[in-house]
Amino acid sequence: MSFKKYLVLGSTVIALSFPIIASADLDVYNYTDKPSSVKITNSKFQSCSDKSTPAYNPNTKQPGHIASTPQAGVKFICQKLSGICTADMYASSNCKGTKVAELSINLDNLVVTVTKPYPNYKVEIISLGFLNTQVNIKPVA
Repeated sequence: MSFKKYLVLGSTVIALSFPIIASADLDVYNYTDKPSSVKITNSKFQSCSDKSTPAYNPNTKQPGHIASTPQAGVKFICQKLSGICTADMYASSNCKGTKVAELSINLDNLVVTVTKPYPNYKVEIISLGFLNTQVNIKPVA
């Protein structure tokens, strides 16, 4: 076998031996007429999200959505690297007023659970595959 073939074969073996890096994202889609925000409740600072999810746009018929939050971003906001993060979701842009739901977020796999629903809103959790979760906020009809 020539040197080039050994080089190609060796490079292939090395490349295949690296772990596969998965992209984990958390997406929130808002179908209500009010913006939504999230306040982390199990951290020392109990921080409110710096960006709120906009309200549903009746002109375009599109739910409010901001950029996906990667798993590392969720961990940063929760101020922990693993375990469970708890949060309150609000129907406002400043974590005040009407609560939509209380949530539990598993930081290891981004599984979101509604631990306490509130009237007037329905929160749907949809798993989109490996480490990708979509949270839909809808008004109760």
